[in-house]
Amino acid sequence: MIFLVEKKDNKVDLNKVINYFLGANDGQYEVEIEKQKKTRTLMQNRYYWLYLKIIADETGDNEMDLHEFFKRKCLPPRFVKVLGREVKLPASTTRLSKSEFSFYISAIEEITDIKAPATETYLYA
Repeated sequence: MIFLVEKKDNKVDLNKVINYFLGANDGQYEVEIEKQKKTRTLMQNRYYWLYLKIIADETGDNEMDLHEFFKRKCLPPRFVKVLGREVKLPASTTRLSKSEFSFYISAIEEITDIKAPATETYLYA
């Protein structure tokens, strides 16, 4: 499971995250802490929506529906508290690092059997 935490005033409060996770799961755990990587670029975003349009044109599906489907199929959900209740929400593609976003595109290619366009294509789209 991946949890994103924010550092404020030189402090990070991990208690809530750890207690939530451990409350639902018994056993031993290995915890890894990484600094969050730069998120995908605007060019990658533009490329992604071009690719979704290609898929939509080929399948007849709506681009936004495809986007929501692929998020749910390829990315781990995130858990948040809303109105005092823990809820599961789909992950956001905007939080993906550049390399994670490339893997995401590859996963979509596998699911659809529709090749993503050459990266030069989106420079002129």
